[in-house]
Amino acid sequence: MPLSEANAVLVLFAGALGDFLLALPALRLLRRRHAGQRLVLGVRAPLGALAERAACADAVAALDDPATAVFLGGGDAPSWWLERPGLYSWFGGDDPDVRGRLAAHAASAHFLRVERGAGSVHAAAAYAASIGEMRSWE
Repeated sequence: MPLSEANAVLVLFAGALGDFLLALPALRLLRRRHAGQRLVLGVRAPLGALAERAACADAVAALDDPATAVFLGGGDAPSWWLERPGLYSWFGGDDPDVRGRLAAHAASAHFLRVERGAGSVHAAAAYAASIGEMRSWE
């Protein structure tokens, strides 16, 4: 069955390798939540091959390509940006200009934080909780 482009999902994750590995369960939960919808995962270029192998998206895009900078500066969206996607972004949430630019090109937008420092729960559980998935980690 072809994937639906009408309600496609874009996930932006700007964390480094360790952050990506900790977020991987949450990224896979998003893939499962949006089964049947096209899902594109934007990561930093060095993580592209790993993200592809992790099978948590239909396509992987490089967040740090020049087209992204042009887009954030007011230009056209990069070729990998889906038409009015549902957006989950671990990128730009603390910058009102970036947040506004991303949200203006999305049907819905959820801005999340890359986990930093000591917390009351394991970072992987915090990433899952940030997308509304309360899982038992026992």
